[in-house]
Amino acid sequence: MRNAIALSLVLAACSYTPPADPLLGVDSVLPSDPNDPVDPLPDGPGDPDAPPQGTCTTSDSSLRLCLELEDSTSTAALDGSGQGHHAQVTGATATERDVPSVSRALQLGGTSAIMIGDTPDFDVQTLTISAWVKRSSAPTIGQRFGVVDVGSKQAALAIDSQGRVVCMVRTDFDVWVGTGFAATSVNEWSLVACTYDAPDLCMYTFKAGSSNPDVECGQTDGEPLDMSIDSGGTIGALFDNANQPTSKFAGSIDSIRVYSRALTETQLCTAGGLSGC
Repeated sequence: MRNAIALSLVLAACSYTPPADPLLGVDSVLPSDPNDPVDPLPDGPGDPDAPPQGTCTTSDSSLRLCLELEDSTSTAALDGSGQGHHAQVTGATATERDVPSVSRALQLGGTSAIMIGDTPDFDVQTLTISAWVKRSSAPTIGQRFGVVDVGSKQAALAIDSQGRVVCMVRTDFDVWVGTGFAATSVNEWSLVACTYDAPDLCMYTFKAGSSNPDVECGQTDGEPLDMSIDSGGTIGALFDNANQPTSKFAGSIDSIRVYSRALTETQLCTAGGLSGC
């Protein structure tokens, strides 16, 4: 069910101050040597009745970034979109996602960074950002865990202290923020997404492999997105004013995608590899 909500107008973009780094729980601490190679994950049987995990479709010209992490190493995550936006990885360890079937993922924490160089391919006015996430804790009240940030909140996906999906877009002078109602659960995989087709900003939460998401939508001022900040992209964090990753995600992440169109509920479900879409 799609619900209408009011978006909050945060601050003028030029004076926006992001929250401080969230406190990370003990289960977020990573090994002391992030340069150890990430060993390949063993093959798992998965669910024989589930469809295969979503794969990158290079024939989709709107797919600007696709990190499925199957070929990731301790230093790089390969972009399967065909656009060549490979990510630099530090401080992450290999893990697996088991919803809806077995897939390789990365565990992140306070020392992690996944960075993508600046590219005009991310300078789009209509978009979708999506990822599978499993948080191991929650940020402190008033703070957020960053999931994906493109262009220093030109468009961003995050999780708030209640576990809810947060979507942000920056128009010419203002940062608009929408928050979903359904909360993701600790240690449970959920597919989360933001779509923007001016003026509509929508938050999607597919919990625990369900093909029936919570959907909340609101409206911005409809002005063009501000593309003036050449920060590139960060995964598992939000950019601060110096274009450095902060508000880091505690938990695991997989299947990060950016599109230059607003996917429908069914398209998000299908791209996420869910059944019953």
